[in-house]
Amino acid sequence: MHKIHRYRWPNHPMGTCFIRQSDQLVYVNIPKNATEYTKLLFDGTLTNFYENAIPEDYRYLIVLRNPIERWYSGLCEYVQRYTTINPDSDVFDQFDALKILTTACANDEHTELQLRFIAGLPSKNAVFFNFNDNFTTNLTDWFDQNNVAYPQSLSGKKRNVTEQQWITLRNRIKKHVESNTELLESLNEYLKLDIKLYNSVQYYIKGEK
Repeated sequence: MHKIHRYRWPNHPMGTCFIRQSDQLVYVNIPKNATEYTKLLFDGTLTNFYENAIPEDYRYLIVLRNPIERWYSGLCEYVQRYTTINPDSDVFDQFDALKILTTACANDEHTELQLRFIAGLPSKNAVFFNFNDNFTTNLTDWFDQNNVAYPQSLSGKKRNVTEQQWITLRNRIKKHVESNTELLESLNEYLKLDIKLYNSVQYYIKGEK
């Protein structure tokens, strides 16, 4: 991958991952895909698979998320980090900033395509997890089935419950996008490769072979 693409988002270069050498595991860090939870499993050992060679027999844990839902969540984070838009405002949908944000598609790493973060990885060593309501159950089961130690401090820990303000913001953004046919079509066009990826990989599911 050309360096101009790898460093498109300075806060999260492409290839960012966490490695757990004792178990020959690599967790590929895709923003908005349970990263705060999952990266704790790797003892904070940060590396980059483009810059540092990783042994061929290492397994890659990759968490994917419904592309549309991830984009909404990513835009929520961008709005909360970098703007002063008030989602409770009666004129929320009239903000020019919102119109610009929802047509930009990729505003930062949180709305960048998921496939860009895993480009070049050996697919034969990849284990995919779907970031849905069963994510924690499936992840812990995989650890158990593969005799990999699961930190006790994380056992039974649930994903963070979304705050009401976050829910409000997400719903307003979703309403704004879905009420505009042209905008919705544009978003689906932007996400089409991610949607194809999300629907084509085989996810690890507890109890299934």
